[in-house]
Amino acid sequence: MNVAVVCTALLGLLLFGLGFHVSLQRQKARRSIGHDAAPTDPLHRAVRAHANTAEYAPFFAVLFLQSGIDKVTDRAGNLAWMEPHFANSPFKGKVPMLLSLLALLELATGALAALTVALAVLGSGSLARYALGLAALTLLALFTGQRLAKDYAGAASLAAYFAVVLVALATAF
Repeated sequence: MNVAVVCTALLGLLLFGLGFHVSLQRQKARRSIGHDAAPTDPLHRAVRAHANTAEYAPFFAVLFLQSGIDKVTDRAGNLAWMEPHFANSPFKGKVPMLLSLLALLELATGALAALTVALAVLGSGSLARYALGLAALTLLALFTGQRLAKDYAGAASLAAYFAVVLVALATAF
């Protein structure tokens, strides 16, 4: 079965569950439209958790967990690509250590984003601000590596992801 189909189905179920939670909160508050502006209002929190999850958390969870897991499970393949890629950069000779650090950073970012999704499902506090901050840091590390390797096309492709992080940070809080 196609991995993308499974991931899409799981994300759809997650969003359905969060939407159902919003409906239950609306029923409890006897409010069919809108919510209080106070962030402590349970309905407000449920609506924001649903919206934030729908917008950003799954994207970053999948992005960074997949990339981090690939760096762990295919370390030899990643090293075979990265060592020549960084041969003429300040990272020459440091690629194995930097690959490990990058894998840890990506896995931590993906795990924090996934935890944000889980907390949203439970209607608990949000770690979205921290997940987005760590995503920005991770993307800056990737961007710095591409620039120092003089891979301008690779660096340019990361700019789109960074733009998503900036929009998320600007609109989510």
